[in-house]
Amino acid sequence: MENGQNGVLLRPMPDCGPGEVQDAAASVRAALLECPDGTMGGWTIDGQPLMDNSPGLTDPVPPSDVVRAWDGTLISPVVQLP
Repeated sequence: MENGQNGVLLRPMPDCGPGEVQDAAASVRAALLECPDGTMGGWTIDGQPLMDNSPGLTDPVPPSDVVRAWDGTLISPVVQLP
């Protein structure tokens, strides 16, 4: 997500299985998740859950800073999750 500078990457997003839809909304500047069972969640650029998230999707998502390479490509460190 863009933050007016280089940007941030929100991870790890919750996983709700096959059929999930990940999106973004400019109106609330949030990453969005819609699960096949109808539950929905969204997280702000600083990783905080939106107030109307479904139960079970209320934990913060850690943001990671990214930088832009000389050609504009976003670069972020990636670590192996346990």
